[in-house]
Amino acid sequence: MSPITLKSYEDRIATHPSPLARRLLKVMTDKKTNLCVSLDVDTKDELLRLADTLGAYVCVFKTHVDTIEDYTYESVIVPLV
Repeated sequence: MSPITLKSYEDRIATHPSPLARRLLKVMTDKKTNLCVSLDVDTKDELLRLADTLGAYVCVFKTHVDTIEDYTYESVIVPLV
């Protein structure tokens, strides 16, 4: 039985069929992380503060915008982008 050889994230970028997966693999390679964090908070200020603090160290933020009491697209999504 031969050993399994895993490709690096960087190697997988060129061959992955999904554009979204290629983009995520690129972020993971550039930031040198595959860490995902869940930002389950109640206010936009807390979400944006955590995103600003942790953004350099993670490749994905997961959140539930429906639980953010003061959510608007302009006040949450626009600053995140």
